[in-house]
Amino acid sequence: MDRIDLFRIFARVVDSASFTRAADTLGLPRSSVSAAVQDLETRVGARLLHRTTRRVAPTQDGVAFYERCQRVIADVEDTENLFRQTAVGPSGRLRTNVPGRIGRLIIAPALPAFLARYPDSTSSSA
Repeated sequence: MDRIDLFRIFARVVDSASFTRAADTLGLPRSSVSAAVQDLETRVGARLLHRTTRRVAPTQDGVAFYERCQRVIADVEDTENLFRQTAVGPSGRLRTNVPGRIGRLIIAPALPAFLARYPDSTSSSA
C-alpha cells in the first residue's frame, strides 16, 4: 500500500471516528484498515490515534498529521485530474444588462435554446 492510500485510510478513520465505519466506507476489511494505520504510525514515528473499545480519536500529533494529510490528498487528486478533459459547460447565474429592445428581440428568443444546451445555467436580467 502506498503512502497516499495510508493517508486516505487514516483520514477516513479520523472522519468516521471508527475503524469499522472507515473499513465499510472504503470497502476494506477492518483488519486491513487497522494494519494500515499501524503501518502509518510506524512510518511517522508517532501515535496518531487514541483507541478505546468504544471510540477512536486523534492524538494531538494525529490532529496535526490529519490536517496535513487532507492537504496532501487534495493536492494529489488535483494533480491526477490536471489533464483529464471534462465536458463541463457553463453553469451558474447568467446576468445580462442590455436595453429592453435588444433583450426582447435578440436575447429572449435565444434563451430557450441556450438553457436547453446548458441546463445548469440560470438566467436573470438586471
